[in-house]
Amino acid sequence: ERSRLEASIAELEMKNESGQRHLKALVKRKEEEMVSYDVLKLELKRLRELLNAKADEVFGLQNRKFQLQMSMEEREQEIKVHTDVLKAQLKAAEEERHSTAKMLTDKLLKVERLNNKYDIVCGKMGGDEGQGEGEHTQAYYVIKAAQEREELQRQGDDLD
Repeated sequence: ERSRLEASIAELEMKNESGQRHLKALVKRKEEEMVSYDVLKLELKRLRELLNAKADEVFGLQNRKFQLQMSMEEREQEIKVHTDVLKAQLKAAEEERHSTAKMLTDKLLKVERLNNKYDIVCGKMGGDEGQGEGEHTQAYYVIKAAQEREELQRQGDDLD
């Protein structure tokens, strides 16, 4: 019976050792799983911080983009206003140039007409030297009437 008890004790010790080995393996596995879990938690925390940093960066870039768009729109509006002012100035200068050119043309025509009248009057006076005093008086009155008419024409043009 002793051998049976010894065999039973040996069997129980073997089971006990097996159980302890199994327990140690489970504890070791549990510790490895806990370490792995902690490593994953740390990796998750790092990734969350990285995500938050990237989200902040994207938000900052979007804000900057919006500010730049607003600045561009404002600048485009300023450029449009400046362009409109320049166009208005160009139009006014062009109108001034046109009116000055028209006045110059009118004045040149008047000068030409007066020169022609002068030439005509001088020609008549030169040709009338041999005639009597009465015709000379008539030429004087024709010249005087032409000068008065021209003076009235000039005054009328100045009023226009």
